[in-house]
Amino acid sequence: MISEAIQDVKKLAIESQEVRIIPIPGRGDKALLQTPSEVKEITLQPEPRRHTLSTIDSFCEAVTKWGANSVVFVSESKITGIINDSADRRDTLTLPLRLHPQFAIVQKLSGQLQQKQIVRLLRHDLAGCVPEGLASRFRVLEFQRKNDGSSRLEHGRESLGKSVEAVVNNAENIPESFNLSVPVFDLELSTVEPITVSVDIDMAAGTIAIDVVPGQLEMAKRNAIATIANAINNQTESSVFHGSL
Repeated sequence: MISEAIQDVKKLAIESQEVRIIPIPGRGDKALLQTPSEVKEITLQPEPRRHTLSTIDSFCEAVTKWGANSVVFVSESKITGIINDSADRRDTLTLPLRLHPQFAIVQKLSGQLQQKQIVRLLRHDLAGCVPEGLASRFRVLEFQRKNDGSSRLEHGRESLGKSVEAVVNNAENIPESFNLSVPVFDLELSTVEPITVSVDIDMAAGTIAIDVVPGQLEMAKRNAIATIANAINNQTESSVFHGSL
């Protein structure tokens, strides 16, 4: 056995500095142990598995193939499977988790944008995530100023002084908040989650801010991780946990 061979090597290493392990060409599982007194064949332990997968399905198939007594951990950055938790726990499977490009865009939403930028954001960058027809509502907004304004501040109308008032025509069609349907992770498994954003129209500057409501991103990630964990649990017999090694 390999453990006995290791003990032999340790013993001989103390007694002599001439112990050598010689690879056998074409035999990755065998080698020759050379000492001053003898040469014998020993069995080598294979290198631990360190496979990296690219899809949930392939990860589950690999766990099923090699994963007797397997344990799986799911975090924001990766999925890790310990293939045999009852052994020495050196064999692992990994599936890196990458944020979906559209989720990364939503994460960075901050500050005022021009009307054209907002329309491109909703129509192009976040295509498929936005409620139907909403981008068109932003496109037909008209920023204007008029005299004789009163002192007030509301969605679509803001007083700039005693005699000047900024007005946005068609602002009544713009919601003060709405839900985006955003894929969290870049996987074949759907991890689409609702994310609520607020809308703030700056009359004076003629700009619009779309900001994520606090806590929405964190909730979306937690729900997406739960979706992944449930999928693995349904496709394998592994014990699945939220967390990492």
